[in-house]
Amino acid sequence: MLSLLATPKMHVLGLLLFNTAATVLAVPSGPGEGAFPINKGILDIRATGDACTGTEGRGTCQKTSNCRGISYPQPFCPNDPDDVQCCVEISCNVGGRSGFCRSVSNNGCLGGTFDPGNYCPGSQDIQCCLKGSETGVGASCKVGSQSGICRSVSKDGCAGGHFDPGNYCPGSQDVQCCLKSGSSEPGVGTSCRVGSQSGTCLSVSRDGCAGGHFDPGNYCPGSQDVQCCLKGGSSEPGVGSSCNVAGKAGTCLSVSRDGCAGGYFDPGNYCPGSQDVQCCLKSGTGGGGGDVGQRVLAKAMEAAGLPYAWGGGSCSGPSRDQPPYQYGETGFDCSGLVCWAVCQVTGRNLFAAGLRVTHSMYCASESTLGYKKYPYSQRKAGDAVFFGGACNCNTNRAGIHHVGLVMSDGGDMMWNAPNDDINRVMAMSISGFGEAPCPYVIRFT
Repeated sequence: MLSLLATPKMHVLGLLLFNTAATVLAVPSGPGEGAFPINKGILDIRATGDACTGTEGRGTCQKTSNCRGISYPQPFCPNDPDDVQCCVEISCNVGGRSGFCRSVSNNGCLGGTFDPGNYCPGSQDIQCCLKGSETGVGASCKVGSQSGICRSVSKDGCAGGHFDPGNYCPGSQDVQCCLKSGSSEPGVGTSCRVGSQSGTCLSVSRDGCAGGHFDPGNYCPGSQDVQCCLKGGSSEPGVGSSCNVAGKAGTCLSVSRDGCAGGYFDPGNYCPGSQDVQCCLKSGTGGGGGDVGQRVLAKAMEAAGLPYAWGGGSCSGPSRDQPPYQYGETGFDCSGLVCWAVCQVTGRNLFAAGLRVTHSMYCASESTLGYKKYPYSQRKAGDAVFFGGACNCNTNRAGIHHVGLVMSDGGDMMWNAPNDDINRVMAMSISGFGEAPCPYVIRFT
């Protein structure tokens, strides 16, 4: 008697061909489920259409060319040809545009673009693939008095100009206002003054500040990319002077230029000069005293000047950027910076807790967070401040897209990793970010 292992689609055919009793086994279920095994030597027919389970959910075995969703190279359809893989089709929607979740590294998005928002389950490698013309691309935009064109950061770039990270374009986070301007950008080339020190307003992303440093205060007109470039080495006001924090002696140093090797910066107003000049306190533990929020901020400030790396950051420190914004940088993204600082100071691993994504952190309950939320008006140094339109966790959860750390009680400055365009961890104005902050802050105490 021939015992034929058959799929539900094929057992009738097997019985007709062989006219013998056949053993029909149920399709396996649970973890590791794949296509039902076929003895190809008997029928040599593919098991296309059989049930399978991939990492992100249940699917069917299909030709890779026919799969609109995630096609897995793992042997979830073990006895099928190489071009038949487990296909899991999960739909996604970004601003009214429909697409399918696909793997950035394995499947790609031929004829379309991946949206980096959190519209799909699974790892950062699973993104929403949107076909056709992306919403907002080609529209006009205006930043201050400067006109530009909305373009895709990941696909189009902004040759000969720069992207402004504000919300000046419709569509996804990948669509930004491309400003072509050279030195004609509003504010660039104008004089600025910080305390008694004179400087020049320059573009952070395009011009840099060779031989000096940018002060993140609002001393220049134009976009957040235009900052006051101060030259002068140790002659900067306040640098080198003594400071004292709750009986602990320190030295005022430049965060962006000097750093605080073997210690940490306290973000309080203990030093004269600009926001870049902070009190450096030496401590074996990297900040053993003081308020927890201030120590979280101080730890984050140690990353001053590191590159922005999308998906970068862990409890161990900076890490490589991830697709779709993979430019070979090692650093932090906005939430990675915050979670790293919290982990270093408190030992709480927000990465492992599933709270690493910005909207996951903001929308989590206080019991899940382990921390309390306070109205933005009650913000203190070290609180996490968020941005995302209406900041509505029910109707537009994924729209909550940025987080920074408040730098002083009730203040207007935040410490953050802005984006790939500015590409450095730095201080920025909350009110000048381009959109209003969310109604609540998170306090890590």
